[in-house]
Amino acid sequence: MEEKFSYTPNVSLSSSFWEIFAGVLLIALPFIYPFSITLGGFTIVPYPWTIYLCIVVGLSILWSFVSKARKAAKLKSHDCTITVNEDVITFKELIKGEIKDIALPIADIRSSKFDKEDDELTLYVDGGKTYSFVKTYFAGDEEYKRFESLVTK
Repeated sequence: MEEKFSYTPNVSLSSSFWEIFAGVLLIALPFIYPFSITLGGFTIVPYPWTIYLCIVVGLSILWSFVSKARKAAKLKSHDCTITVNEDVITFKELIKGEIKDIALPIADIRSSKFDKEDDELTLYVDGGKTYSFVKTYFAGDEEYKRFESLVTK
């Protein structure tokens, strides 16, 4: 018995608004309102270094968003269908900039964990490798629940 699941990664500006806002705010804030970080009257990070600190943190947040968006766009351009046979899960994954077909035997799955905060199912495989599937990328809740029941037997 073979089942196919539509899996479409998407990262939109509206869904990542707070991530973009935080990154831009951290970059602009020290220029708008110069500050230093003090604790009990003792200056821990003086003013010029807070500029560098905020810029580095802000850029890393923005880079995280850009890399997620690039990964989603690259995967979306290919057929992102997950196929579950009786004993193998077949899906596409972005590895070092290239789309690769992954065939994961269900017997190799040691355990699974669903992270409610990220809406993400993580499969732990023999050899220490992990694969993550985001719930919102599936066509609907019923389809995700069917997928989860097949892979977490």
